[in-house]
Amino acid sequence: MANLAELVQGALMARITLSMTAEPNGPITGYVIARHGGVKTVRLIEEDDEVPGLARADVLMWRDRRTARVMSELLDWMAHAERRGFVALIPTGKEWPADLNSLSERVPYLRRTCGAASFLTTTLSD
Repeated sequence: MANLAELVQGALMARITLSMTAEPNGPITGYVIARHGGVKTVRLIEEDDEVPGLARADVLMWRDRRTARVMSELLDWMAHAERRGFVALIPTGKEWPADLNSLSERVPYLRRTCGAASFLTTTLSD
């Protein structure tokens, strides 16, 4: 069977995966995503590479927690959510609420929405 990094293609799929396997506002996951992006973060979970700036013990605990949460039905769940009309927004997407980026390492991995995501980018006065 393919590993998770082989199944997850692109930033959107990586962030969907991380949102399902990592705790919200997780400081280590947030740190790694902010410095390496979603795709490399997924790869770093599964490989034994060093993560610059983090202690080896912290990295090992982080990997153990993430790996335990990876579900074999992950891709089926993503397809099911898409069929139900859910859309995933990521920080590099055009409909991402830019104000969320001020959260730095605590920015959400993604936001899920159903319906017109464009409303998230309008100002309150509109």
